[in-house]
Amino acid sequence: MHLPAQSGKTRKMTELMKRWDSIISLEGNTTHINIVFTSNSKLLTKQTMKRVVDATTVSTSDSDVSELSDGETEADNFNGIVNDTTQSNRTIAWISGGGVKMDERLIDLMIRAGDIDNVICCTNKQRMTRVISLIRLLHANIARLGGRTINIWIDEADACMRLWTKYLRTIIGFDTLINKIVLISATMSPVIRYFHKNGMECNLRVYDTTHAECYVRFSDCDVSHEYSIGNQSAIEQMCAVLDNVTVSAGSRWFCPGAIVRKSHDEIATELLRRGFNVLILNGDRKQLIFSDTTCPPVNVMSAVSDDVELSEAIRTLYYDYQLDSAPFAVTGNMCISRGITFASKNENFEFLFTHGIIPDIGSAEEIYQMVARCLGNFREFDSYIAPKLYMTERVASKIANQEHLAIELARRYYTGTENDTHTLSTDEFVAVANEHPVIAPPRVRKSKPQERVPVILSFGPENEYLYSLEKTMQVRRQKVKESVIQILKSEIDANHKMREKYMKLLVLIENPDTIINAKSPQEGEESYKRKITDVVKAARDGNPVSQDITKADKESGKNIVMMFVDKRDKRVGILVWSVDPAVY
Repeated sequence: MHLPAQSGKTRKMTELMKRWDSIISLEGNTTHINIVFTSNSKLLTKQTMKRVVDATTVSTSDSDVSELSDGETEADNFNGIVNDTTQSNRTIAWISGGGVKMDERLIDLMIRAGDIDNVICCTNKQRMTRVISLIRLLHANIARLGGRTINIWIDEADACMRLWTKYLRTIIGFDTLINKIVLISATMSPVIRYFHKNGMECNLRVYDTTHAECYVRFSDCDVSHEYSIGNQSAIEQMCAVLDNVTVSAGSRWFCPGAIVRKSHDEIATELLRRGFNVLILNGDRKQLIFSDTTCPPVNVMSAVSDDVELSEAIRTLYYDYQLDSAPFAVTGNMCISRGITFASKNENFEFLFTHGIIPDIGSAEEIYQMVARCLGNFREFDSYIAPKLYMTERVASKIANQEHLAIELARRYYTGTENDTHTLSTDEFVAVANEHPVIAPPRVRKSKPQERVPVILSFGPENEYLYSLEKTMQVRRQKVKESVIQILKSEIDANHKMREKYMKLLVLIENPDTIINAKSPQEGEESYKRKITDVVKAARDGNPVSQDITKADKESGKNIVMMFVDKRDKRVGILVWSVDPAVY
């Protein structure tokens, strides 16, 4: 099932569940057993669980969902769990963490007792292994299932290929028990290539239309390439954009970072400094942090119960805390890049992103999934305006290519029967993919390690160590390094023009692999001229220099930073020997 991101794939999945159940009911059987794998994220598992409940519940009363965790359980827990599922829509979320402790043996008993229809799981190695164990148990007791068979649904299938491909032939081997295996994603290219490479049929589910009229596509957005250049980190790109645009209260920004959580913290710190309220969503924390430091952070998960999606919780928090009084931003990476929906509305309030800064991080599939948090079925929202998105031209071409495949592929081969499948050939796939080619990256010559233009930093009494140095005192390398880091951090906040350069220099100096040296001129004008006067002149004229950096250091293959301390005029000259121009 290959459909555009945020276009309603989960709804298509639940419609297909109900369609297949209605077919087998005509044949005299009961219902299928649905095992649904989501991305390896509790947020997405809970969101999917809520949508399956809403789509499959017959009762008009509110439906609860049992949340089951790994582990052994005592037999006397069984009746309570069964009662819970029979009162709900017979759906459980099988995840790690809190909740009733559960293992595959008890789920097997509950399925055979007819008390469970749907099992929602995170996609990880442990869960996949335990689901295979569950299938083995069910297969061993297939005569007691009353003719029920299993449909396996793998959402975001391209993101977890290393897992499901390992078990695919094992699952197919249970052919008398497994009815269908459905792979779902907005970015199916890796999956399609896998099937073609391994000589397997790639059966594409086809549709007359692949999205609703209210769907906002990437091509509907206001895309700007200003301030975004190649080789920028996420925070460098964000600073470049925010330094040059007007940011107003009430604007809502999507600012993803790199995979490492340190990147999210850096982005959040910078946004808070600029007066934003910030929501961080990652594996460490899911916190709403206020620009007003007197307000304590709010744990978002406490607002996300089993019957409330994250999008609803964010909308509620946004208006309850009057976050529209300042600009608002969301940052993170894995927890905000796939499947999770942010746009939502009720009778009183709406939440949409108005802006996005999209870094060049990851594959074309990952970038399209990321930007899709700014897309979706919200064209008819009262507050809708086309999102303003900042990215490089190459990133935009990656997204356009993936969106074209997601929109066009499933309808290109539609022949009049909704939910039918088409066996997709390699040539058919390549033909559609090439209609929106990705811009090739600029050719960059592999540069040799070389000297860089020096940087001159002044220091004052606040830099206690440097300021207190006397002419006859020897400088201590670690103390000089700490002082320079202090100066750079201060300058990054104060000097917008030099911020990007200073940030790169700071990262270089803080890197434990960088060789750091520090010196001060010896007595005499010749030493002062070579270490200070000539370095200052080179910085002013834009000439790279590397005096006093030894040949052995240059041949080490590492970045080198030499710091010359001018005790007389209270300044530091910083020389860099860089092995990678992308770093510095």
